[in-house]
Amino acid sequence: MYNLIREDFESVKDKINPLEDYYRFKLSALIEEINENAERDATGEKIKYFKNCFFNILTNPDDEAFGKRKYFINSLGTVTRLEIEILSNLFKSGEGSSYRPKTAPEGDLDISQYNGALERLRSLGFLNSFLGGPMRVGVNWADITRYSLSGFGNEFVLFCMETNVDKV
Repeated sequence: MYNLIREDFESVKDKINPLEDYYRFKLSALIEEINENAERDATGEKIKYFKNCFFNILTNPDDEAFGKRKYFINSLGTVTRLEIEILSNLFKSGEGSSYRPKTAPEGDLDISQYNGALERLRSLGFLNSFLGGPMRVGVNWADITRYSLSGFGNEFVLFCMETNVDKV
C-alpha cells in the first residue's frame, strides 16, 4: 500500500494541507487504523481503497469527522467484495436506485450470501430498506423489500472508494 502511496504522492503533495491544520493525535490514529486494516486484508482492490482514505484524510482535514472516518476505515476492513460491488453499483446508479433480495438462483449467485450482504450493509448504516410493493397475506418479504444507498453509505463510498484529489 505504501508503495502505491509513494507512487502517487508527487501528484498530490501540493493538495496536502500543512501539518498545523490537523490535530496530530487524530491524524496519527486514523493513519494507524488504515495501516492495521490494510495489513489484515491486503487484497489489491482494498489496498486501493485504503490509499483513497489516506489521501482523503491528508487533503481534507476534518477533526469533527474523526469518529465517522475511523468507522469507515474499520468497515472497509470487514466488507466483502460482494458488498463493495453492491455499494459501488448503487452509488454509480444514482439516487432512486435500489436492489431487492433474491428469491431464486441466478447463475452462480449464492442467494443467502447476497441477501445477507444486503442486510449486513443495512446494519452498518450504508443501506436503507423500504417496502417496494403491496402488503398482502402470505407475501414473501423479499418480493416487496428494496435496499437503497443511505446518505451515510454515500459518505462511505466518497471517503473510501473515491478520492477527492483529482482521481489519484
